[in-house]
Amino acid sequence: EVGFLGIAASLISFNNIYTQVIHNLLGRTIIVNTIDDAVNISKKVKGNYRIVKEVYDNGNKIELCAEFTIE
Repeated sequence: EVGFLGIAASLISFNNIYTQVIHNLLGRTIIVNTIDDAVNISKKVKGNYRIVKEVYDNGNKIELCAEFTIE
């Protein structure tokens, strides 16, 4: 899908002892490229996932934000 960067749990590194916790917290979180991508993907997944967009400041990732719910 255009703009889909991945499932958050698959995009991070962590110690294997935390696998279950990470998948419980981030396994239903989709990371997208743009707000338009978030809107389009949100319509397709119909609320089954949390969708967030990465935000950068001078090339440094500073936070994940913009949760989308389309009804």
